[in-house]
Amino acid sequence: MCFSGWELEHYSIDVIKMIASVAGIVTEVLPGGIIPRSAEVYHARVNVFVHLPLVESTMVSSFTKGKVWISLKYNGLPSLYCNTYRHLGHDRHSCAEFSKKDRVAAN
Repeated sequence: MCFSGWELEHYSIDVIKMIASVAGIVTEVLPGGIIPRSAEVYHARVNVFVHLPLVESTMVSSFTKGKVWISLKYNGLPSLYCNTYRHLGHDRHSCAEFSKKDRVAAN
């Protein structure tokens, strides 16, 4: 998992763990032991809650800008991922919710 939209004050492993924990159980934050100069360097390994939609972003408090949105980007998602409802285990073409929505719109 990667992150974007955050401030320099969020550049710590503890803050990264807190932000990534909205998506699941954090098992690792990289890089460990050093503080990088940019947010793009941070990555977290997270065991996501597969029965729930993947979290796209979360709001975090910032000293300088108040509340800011942090976007979460998932790396290595399986091919069975529904972009419409952010669920793992099926793609958009076999999505029961998407099909239900199409049937309602057609009536």
